[in-house]
Amino acid sequence: MSAYKGKILKVHTANGDVIGEITSTGDPLEDAKLADELFNNLGLGTKKDSAALSIRKQARSFSKVTHHIYDTIGLLRTQSAAYLAPFVTNAAFALELYIKALAREHGTSLRGHKLADLYRGLPQAAIEEIAIAYLAVESRHDLEGAQPDIELFLTEINDAFVEWRYAYENKSGLSVKVNRIMFLLDTLDLAGQRIV
Repeated sequence: MSAYKGKILKVHTANGDVIGEITSTGDPLEDAKLADELFNNLGLGTKKDSAALSIRKQARSFSKVTHHIYDTIGLLRTQSAAYLAPFVTNAAFALELYIKALAREHGTSLRGHKLADLYRGLPQAAIEEIAIAYLAVESRHDLEGAQPDIELFLTEINDAFVEWRYAYENKSGLSVKVNRIMFLLDTLDLAGQRIV
């Protein structure tokens, strides 16, 4: 039994403002639950992200790492073999997560790592959002004369997440078009910006 049982405890925000009081139960864990309930009742509790937003946030993290490798190493110019595997692996996983976030936002759950297959599993509304995003993004990317084609570009790197994680095992060699990957990342990031 705690010496605090039955005592009035002030509940504070992180910056020290008192928001209310609770009566201690004598159990610190139960008191913490009461304080959380008070925060929630006052609209001050933390809002849990939707599944789609959680997935998108993780996609953005992998995308940022990919952009960092691209910007820091000058990957488009050097095609440095030492950095291609982590670049492609992170990019492929980011793309996978962006697609899954868009699917979830539209009420669909997708599984697997094959990018083109995931894309083909998207609801039509999500595909249309991607099409709108690519129109806004295409002028910022040199696609070396290729017409922007999301499904084709995803098909080119369909198995990239699996293949590039173990690039050292691949005896026949692997190749990618870095500029197309950057285009895909920027397009899917923009398409997912409305996810809440």
